[in-house]
Amino acid sequence: SPRVDTALFLGPAFLGLGGVLLLYYVPAADTVRLPFLALAVVLFADKGHVFVSTFRTYFDTTEYRSRRLFYLTFPLFYWVFGAVIYERNSTLFWSAIVYLGLFHAVRQQYGWMSYTRSREAGKLEATADSIFIYLACLLPLLILHANPEIRNFGSLVKGDMGAIPSSWAGALNALFVATLLLFTAYILWLGVERHRPKVVVFFSSAICFYCYFVYFGSPYVLLVQPLLHGLPYLFLVYRRQRSHAEDPGWFKWMFRGRGWIWFCIFVAAGGFIEISLTSGFLSGSREWHPWSLLPRLEIPGWLLALAVPPITFPAVFHFITETHYHFVGLVRVS
Repeated sequence: SPRVDTALFLGPAFLGLGGVLLLYYVPAADTVRLPFLALAVVLFADKGHVFVSTFRTYFDTTEYRSRRLFYLTFPLFYWVFGAVIYERNSTLFWSAIVYLGLFHAVRQQYGWMSYTRSREAGKLEATADSIFIYLACLLPLLILHANPEIRNFGSLVKGDMGAIPSSWAGALNALFVATLLLFTAYILWLGVERHRPKVVVFFSSAICFYCYFVYFGSPYVLLVQPLLHGLPYLFLVYRRQRSHAEDPGWFKWMFRGRGWIWFCIFVAAGGFIEISLTSGFLSGSREWHPWSLLPRLEIPGWLLALAVPPITFPAVFHFITETHYHFVGLVRVS
């Protein structure tokens, strides 16, 4: 319903912006603020929603059989190819994952726009929706690339992201404002009442992307940004799987009765495993307790090249499958 859709997309947007404001302006020690958000956001909205892809792929019997060759061969291909790339140029490896993740984030907002579009919409409306949502998301990212002061923040390091001339920033900002004005005129022409969820998705995407990557541009952005698409994704995956709970497949009992409790535990456990491997053993940063208590591991380069692809596989697999195969189809619950 429009009311549920509005809450589904506007709620996470407010939570994300609220999280950035809290971390950016409220004075408090990082050791107090970050563990709370790590539990509330990273385990569920970020790392957790990545692991939920397994319910739409390996644990979904119908989907798995339809692309069995891909699901069996892609892990091996990524392991070998990723190890070779990492061994030769680790910066290129991480840059590829960063841009794949950004592309995935933009495509998910496109998916939400498709979700809110009426089934009776014509081709012209669908094309206009696509252009507007892509501009709303891509322009802030281009402005980010034009600002060297905020281009490398959070877990990103120098070289992870490319650069464009800083002189382009003014024109890109003007184009972003023009996009907002043109969409407003477009939606007034269509009729606001009939397209309220579409308005919510567009403006929440535009405002959040601009605030996250341009206005604030702080390390906390990478912590709260997944709220924008991670929470709606978790809700819609669970709703879809619940509507297909009688279909064959593993873990279908999670979508019957009070199985949602175990679903939440699964999501949190998946997020915990990934953040443990990356923060606890791979990155060596040790900000997240209890991994700060572990001794620092000195891993040889060749062994690291073999270990990094399996650790990053869940994220890369999620980016590719949900971007190209069935994201838009996922949100249309039959």
